[in-house]
Amino acid sequence: MDKETEVLRKSRLEELESLLQSESLSDQQRRILQAQVAFLSEPASEPISPGGQRLWFVELWFEKRELFKEFMGEAFFIGVMLAILEIVHRLILRTSLEPQQISLLSKTHFYMTFGSLVILSLGFIITLLKSLRGKKK
Repeated sequence: MDKETEVLRKSRLEELESLLQSESLSDQQRRILQAQVAFLSEPASEPISPGGQRLWFVELWFEKRELFKEFMGEAFFIGVMLAILEIVHRLILRTSLEPQQISLLSKTHFYMTFGSLVILSLGFIITLLKSLRGKKK
């Protein structure tokens, strides 16, 4: 929680506690104010699953934020590359070339796709290892 939010929370808590001291409150108003004070008194908690444990992606986000960002960036890049390769593949199939030429282009395209995935995967693994090694130091 940032400092500004914390200051606002504390000022609201003090305001509610001073209102609780007032004797002109009905029982219902007093219970509502007590519930608000209790809510504001507790520190903000992280999202949890119904079982009471933190969700795995929340744990990744809070504990390994930089690693999570790198993973999402790499996954997005791989997804974009696969989409481009799929578009090229569909364009090859729609051309008016002879079947032998299409077969040769398809085979070349397959090996280009395979090579791209290997290179991108190795790049991701290297980035992951660098990130993990950098955190240990």
